[in-house]
Order: sequence, then structure tokens, then C-alpha cells
Amino acid sequence: MKMAKQLDVYCLSNAIEQALEDLEACEKSSKFEIDMDHWFKAIVFNGFEATKCSVCFAGSVMAQRSDAGPDAEPSDFTKLERDTLEALDRARSYSFRDMLESFFDEPADEEVAQALYSLKLKPVFYDVNKRTFKSNMRKVIKKLREFEM
Repeated sequence: MKMAKQLDVYCLSNAIEQALEDLEACEKSSKFEIDMDHWFKAIVFNGFEATKCSVCFAGSVMAQRSDAGPDAEPSDFTKLERDTLEALDRARSYSFRDMLESFFDEPADEEVAQALYSLKLKPVFYDVNKRTFKSNMRKVIKKLREFEM
């Protein structure tokens, strides 16, 4: 599969920002339901055709930016795209060290990891409060940009 709309696989803050845009596009669409437990999964059918799918944070990127269909997995994409999707999944769960390692494919920069953890974000998950979740992701973006990431 390929990304029809460019996903920034070189700048983590941009990738998270794109994921927020894609998440919001999925929220507005009757074709999607947000469920952070599934990458991209068909949940409503009309015959054999999926008419509604659930997507997670990274799954919203797959749904909005690629030609992927339901049941797509990160392994269906290029290595850089897969690493970016995995990093977005780690961001969603506030696992910042793992997010950095997934995106950069090397041990995390401890200074950046500590700066992210020092934000002292209350780890509110999307299904608890989507507004706070999005606000937290924007704070992560801002901090990453301080490090030109």
C-alpha cells in the first residue's frame, strides 16, 4: 500500500500534527468511528462492503492518507511509514521514549524524552476526553519543535 497524501516521515512533530488533522477528519465522517483499540477495522457492512470502520490515532492516518482498506496494518506500508505509524501509536499512549525509538529507529534521545515527560501531562486517553487528549498531543508537538523534531 502507499500513502496517497504525503505523511511526513522525517519530522515527528509534523507527523503528529497530521495525525490530529486526520483524526478530526475521521471524527467528522459518518464512515468512521474512533476506537483506539483497532488500527483500521470494518465494523458495519452492507453485504460484503464495509460501510463504517473504526480507526485509532495512527489508523486515522491510514484511512485519510492511503489507499488502504479495512484491516490494514502498519506492516502493509514502507519501513519509514511503518515506523511513523508505530510512533504515533506510542504517542497516543504517552510512551514518549518508545515513540522516539520507533520514529528514529534508534535509542531515544534522553534529553528529548525527559523534556516530554517533564511536560507532566495527565495521560488522558482519547476515549476518556478527546479534547484533553488533543490538547496534550499539541503540547507534545510544541515541545518536539523546540528540539527541531
